[in-house]
Amino acid sequence: MREFPGLLGKSRDNYMTQYRAYLLERLQLSDVPAFSPSKNPKQKRGWKCFPFTHHTLQALRDMGYTLGLISNWNDTAHAVLEENNLTQYFQSITISSELGIEKPDSRIFEAALNNTGFKGDECLYVGDNYYDDVVGARTVSMDSVLINPYGKLGIEELDSSVRVINSIEVLPSLLKRVENNESRN
Repeated sequence: MREFPGLLGKSRDNYMTQYRAYLLERLQLSDVPAFSPSKNPKQKRGWKCFPFTHHTLQALRDMGYTLGLISNWNDTAHAVLEENNLTQYFQSITISSELGIEKPDSRIFEAALNNTGFKGDECLYVGDNYYDDVVGARTVSMDSVLINPYGKLGIEELDSSVRVINSIEVLPSLLKRVENNESRN
């Protein structure tokens, strides 16, 4: 979303017309019905978590980790989390639309840290957007892990020190390896 900074925390009404036009132009298409706004005001987009999400979050909690969430999202965030039964895993949930600031702005990370009482260097931030998540986490001294389902593909130009995993599902095993290495030292 670096081409459209500030859009993720806004209502769809603020950007979808512009975004559709951008897609049609980039794809060199004329108007396509699939890109037209729904005529059914009751149509609802259902967000579903990955099948392994609950197991992974529970495994992290069982390992003793305190979990928090920072998201560039609009006012539907809490409903989506509730519908997917995810709020139970998080001690802190920080949503950009509620604060009027978005990642990578350090203030959203600071707000989350204030909610938990942790310091940045005591936290690991896991995200799927280098510019919003990794760069933002660094502004408050958080270490980070980037989720990219394609491994290093598509992010070759990024800092090689960034740890990359292909799925949140592998995070518990990564953390176990890190803990084992630290206990040996």
